[in-house]
Order: sequence, then structure tokens, then C-alpha cells
Amino acid sequence: KLDLTSLRGIASNLGTNWQELARQNSLSNPNMIYTGQVIRFTGGQYGATSRTYTVHSGDNLSSIASRLGTTVQSLVSMNGISNPNLIYAGQTLNY
Repeated sequence: KLDLTSLRGIASNLGTNWQELARQNSLSNPNMIYTGQVIRFTGGQYGATSRTYTVHSGDNLSSIASRLGTTVQSLVSMNGISNPNLIYAGQTLNY
């Protein structure tokens, strides 16, 4: 199970450490992250690069996943989405 509730858990899932995530995101207090906050990351053991998509009016996760060549489940997991039917215009998704 992915831990997306703490910077330490997010870092572990990305193959890095919380200090690097805090540095890359200019977080003054790494103990204070919130639901919906976008955490960007470049590098790590997976050679990941930061890719984001901004939700537009009329989008849903299925259409976004299809457009981006990924799956709804991947978007849900990567973004800590608790209700896949509830996304909003202007929301930034990682993929």
C-alpha cells in the first residue's frame, strides 16, 4: 500500500528521501503537507521526471488517462485521490 500521507511516505514511493522532496518543493516545514498539494520530484532511482496535467472543465479521470497514455488507477495512486469521481478544473495531476 502506498503511503501518500507524509513526505517521508511519498519520498519512499519515489525512491528518494524526504529531505530531497522538501528541497525540490521549497517546503519550509516538511511536516505540514495537505491534501491536494502538488509535490514535484525530478530524479531518484526510477529516473522519474516531473510531469503534470491541469484538469480542464469537462475532464474526468478516464479521459485524462486515455489522453496521457496511463490508467485511472495510476492517476489515483500517484495523486492520492480518495474519490476518483471528484476532480475539479484547475487541479494539477501528476502522471
